[in-house]
Amino acid sequence: MDSIARVIRKRNAKGMDRVCLTYGVNEYTYKDLFSYVDKIKAFLDENAERGDRIGLFCENGIEFVSVYLACLDSGVVVVPVNTNFSKEEMDYVVKNCEIRLFMCSERMKGKLDIQVPVFLISDILEETEKGKKESYEARENELAALMHTSGSTGKPNAVMVTHGNIIANTKSILDYLDNRPDDRVMVVLPFFYCYGASLLHMTLWSGGRVVINNKFMFPQKVVDEICEKKCTVFAGVPSTYQIMLKYTRMKEMDMSCLRYVLQAGGKLSNEYLLKLKNTLPETKIIVMYGQTEATARLSYLPPELFDSKLGSIGKGIPGVKLRVVNEKGKDVKPGEVGEIIARGKNICSGYLNNEEETENTFRNGWLYTGDLATVDEEGFIFIVDRKRDFVKVGGNRVSLSEIENAAEFFDGVKEAVAVGFPDEILGEAIALFVVPENDSLKPEDIMKMCRKKLSAYKIPKKINLIDKIPRNAYGKVQRFKLIKEIDIHG
Repeated sequence: MDSIARVIRKRNAKGMDRVCLTYGVNEYTYKDLFSYVDKIKAFLDENAERGDRIGLFCENGIEFVSVYLACLDSGVVVVPVNTNFSKEEMDYVVKNCEIRLFMCSERMKGKLDIQVPVFLISDILEETEKGKKESYEARENELAALMHTSGSTGKPNAVMVTHGNIIANTKSILDYLDNRPDDRVMVVLPFFYCYGASLLHMTLWSGGRVVINNKFMFPQKVVDEICEKKCTVFAGVPSTYQIMLKYTRMKEMDMSCLRYVLQAGGKLSNEYLLKLKNTLPETKIIVMYGQTEATARLSYLPPELFDSKLGSIGKGIPGVKLRVVNEKGKDVKPGEVGEIIARGKNICSGYLNNEEETENTFRNGWLYTGDLATVDEEGFIFIVDRKRDFVKVGGNRVSLSEIENAAEFFDGVKEAVAVGFPDEILGEAIALFVVPENDSLKPEDIMKMCRKKLSAYKIPKKINLIDKIPRNAYGKVQRFKLIKEIDIHG
């Protein structure tokens, strides 16, 4: 079968002069892109073997896209790494994935302190001649990428994504999205994130243009660029829209260029969904649901059902079967709560080097998502909670046990429990409750240690000192009691 890189090249063979990527004032055509891809492939031919794991540490841009597609079209396994990972997380990823070498941008090189060879992408593009080797024939079940998500132990889980998974999921997404060659898709989500990668896949597959903006810390500039570049599609996680609705002038601006916007990566409250619709009255709003373990997408809600099914994640995308089942594996009745499970060619085979969690999550051909939901009489799914102790902070899934484990290693900390609580901007935020060993420990001391130990998005927003962790008769922590103690507005 063709890799997605080869599919994109073939589908755009007669449109190589079209712009495929814009970043600031820089524009790149499909011809430019595949010229870079061929140079990276020539480098890989000399420095790697089929099946080698190649680390990619780079911000969104032409360099990331070139390396990503070149890896997929060279038989190596691409490992896009979160640029916010701590040193400890990075070391674990390198060891667990057995990474052969890293390719990185000039901007990110200073953050790489690892024991494997590191090559600057800019040097490769400048010094390497295009190779003559043809695209390799991919196998459907052959490993294509290792995409990371949080594991139950707090260590990053490497999800094993095959070429067949990527092709199947991209086809399904394009079956329900009306993507066109003249689309301009504004991307603020990182490509190392499965949601961001899916935007890249679908846009280039359909011959459109990816408009990259890496400065969401200035949200008004993102809104301005959407209007200036006449973007037709935008995608975000809950915090993306909460920030834009609260801190930009988008309601005062003409954003009719947007044909549709995509919302996934966590639940956006009905209140904000309605605000978004009122702010973009001429734009279709498509609510979606997915997981890294599903190569990105599992369900969507058709925009024409936005009002009648407000709050629903819809039904399975084409080619995906979704069920909500009880503890006995039987489909729940309307109004009953059960776990969402999924089946389809986009479902990955498991986690690298984590047999226990693979067996718990992938069972009898079904992906057990860990998300609890109900269904209505027409089969539309409504998520009510998460089964596992994760929170989603600004679209990033964070393991509460990881925060607790880190805190309990801090000097002066006797016990620690982390909980998630609603946050207007991030969707969810983390509160850390600590039982100190003595009276000298202060919340600000714990915060300093958190900033040294944890990635930025994992740092607790609130830290409370308490005398005792509440537990039930079986010794289980009663997180709900701690949540009630949080002053959300304080």
